[in-house]
Parts: sequence; C-alpha cells; structure tokens
Amino acid sequence: MIAAETTDYAKKSLDSGSDFFGKLLGAKSLDEILQLRSDYAKSSFDRLADYVAKVGDVYSSGARDAFRPAGSDSKTDSFSE
Repeated sequence: MIAAETTDYAKKSLDSGSDFFGKLLGAKSLDEILQLRSDYAKSSFDRLADYVAKVGDVYSSGARDAFRPAGSDSKTDSFSE
C-alpha cells in the first residue's frame, strides 16, 4: 500500500513538474510567471499533504492493529476496558 501511494505521488509530481515547465516556457510576462509559480507551489503542497495523510493513515492503522490486545475481534477495542 505504501509503495503504491509513493509511486502514485512520484508519478503525479513528475507529471505536474513537466506540465509546469511547459507552461513556464510559454509565459509571456513576469506576472504570468509569478502566477504559474504560485499555482505550482500550491498544487505541489496540496499533493504532498494528501500523500502524507494517506501514508500516515496506513502507518497508524498498522500500529493500532499491532498493539490491539490479543484475541480482540473489534478494531474499536480500547485499552481502557
């Protein structure tokens, strides 16, 4: 699961970077370049945040499962029972 998420993130990042570079080459003004750069930075950050959230969920789910009391059938069991 983590390998698939990482591969997907890398592919999207590469595609986005290539697309950004192509748009940058076609920019006709400094204002357009700055807007493109701003848009690229925002989309890159959003993509990274999404990736980190997905991988974090996988790790936290694994940790919950690893530390669940033996014989527990429910994923909602807690240690305070």
